[in-house]
Amino acid sequence: DFSKFLMNTDFYESDNKFSAFNINHTISNKTDLGAYIIYSDAQSKTWQEQQNQYFTEEQDVLEKISRLGKHEDQFVIGKVNLDYKPNMREDISYSGFVKSSKNQHNENLNTRVDTSKNAIFTFLDEEQVQTKQNLEWHKKVSAKQTFSFTLNYKGLKNDSGAEWNSQDVILDDYLPVIPDDYYEINQNEQLTTHNLDLLFKYYWVINNTNHIYTTVGNNNLYQTYFTQTLQTLSN
Repeated sequence: DFSKFLMNTDFYESDNKFSAFNINHTISNKTDLGAYIIYSDAQSKTWQEQQNQYFTEEQDVLEKISRLGKHEDQFVIGKVNLDYKPNMREDISYSGFVKSSKNQHNENLNTRVDTSKNAIFTFLDEEQVQTKQNLEWHKKVSAKQTFSFTLNYKGLKNDSGAEWNSQDVILDDYLPVIPDDYYEINQNEQLTTHNLDLLFKYYWVINNTNHIYTTVGNNNLYQTYFTQTLQTLSN
């Protein structure tokens, strides 16, 4: 996830911060703990200049383009594992995972053709939080009977936005843009997901040639999605 920021070479200023922490600890002869956390913060500034010359029968046209960008990417990853074995017949384990990221990108695009000038400012913002949790319980009731219970949860929350600003008409081929002195287009998207799995398994070894496996489970999925695109008028 963070290698793409560290390998980026298209910048004139860059600042990368990275840190990690890991622990493995035997709490007792029945309990083991393992955990880690990783943090990354990458900030960079970009600047590009370009010239295009067009040759026509009427006249030659020179176009000058400049792009000034600022990028900020942050994320945190953490995970914890806990194993508990109260006896030789029973095993309980839990694992939790969380990932949080925040990305912001600003770009100022300026174009000039002869005396005609155009400028477009773009702002992109995205925040995402992802979680995973797993709980398992395995128990051997007897030499021939065993059961296990599993609980899995996955959660996702994603909130992204985009904004375009210009003194000239923009995106009028896709949106019913209203004439104004200054044009500001906004777009927002929100996605939330909750996914819960419950599973129970029972194993019964009747004899060397007959086994009975029983499985009962349930999956619950809840998801919401919201999106809107709008023009903010100067009045």
